Amino acid sequence: MRKRYRQFCGLAIAMEIVGERWTALILRELLFGPRRYSDILADLRGIAPNLLASRLREMELDGVVQRGALPPPAASAIYELTAEGRALAEALAPLALWGIRRLGKMRADLFPARGLLMALQAGFDPARAAGVRETYEVNTPGSIFQATVDDGRLVMREGKGPEHPNLVIAGDLRTLIAAGLGRLGPGAGSARAPLSVEGDPAALGRFREIFLGRFSAPVEVPAPDGSGGAPDAPQRRRPARTRRRTISRR
Repeated sequence: MRKRYRQFCGLAIAMEIVGERWTALILRELLFGPRRYSDILADLRGIAPNLLASRLREMELDGVVQRGALPPPAASAIYELTAEGRALAEALAPLALWGIRRLGKMRADLFPARGLLMALQAGFDPARAAGVRETYEVNTPGSIFQATVDDGRLVMREGKGPEHPNLVIAGDLRTLIAAGLGRLGPGAGSARAPLSVEGDPAALGRFREIFLGRFSAPVEVPAPDGSGGAPDAPQRRRPARTRRRTISRR
């Protein structure tokens, strides 16, 4: 049974939908294009199949997700965002930007590919993109994404689009994340983890300004359970328990 806040408040209404566990991440997975159930399940490590199916049904009833089908010969069932669902997913971008500052030590093994896209979406600065009309392509092993900037507006999609990219950035996910978070210098990459950049050098400068300029210094967050936040935060030790001795009196 879904929790109802019973408040005449826009935030309360939104949280009744997006506050359910995994719902925000499902929105993230669908923000950049339709996906099959099996693909969503594979990328949301830790979610049970029956819980994913339940969440998708609830999101359909809420009018933020709808079912569709890929054209033949695939003809596979897919899930995609409605207009209301897209508006809700895009509203999560400032929340993602806030969370980026609290990521702590980089864990590329836990970083989903669409987490990188969400970071770019969150970091997008419409003011710095005013007057810019360019397409940027990001290639990771097994995935290609394009971001098209059109005078302050952004369209991100999975796969190659009709526009020829002005800039192509390719590398493994760990190197791309480090570069995006400002943890690699201008010559990003190394012999073991190269980062390839092709295109107009001026376009690279604009890409940095438009997508990375809003990222601020990370925040050190203690993680008592050791599962998140700053990994080097000291763990609090519980005081040793002392046993009470019972003295019998005769």
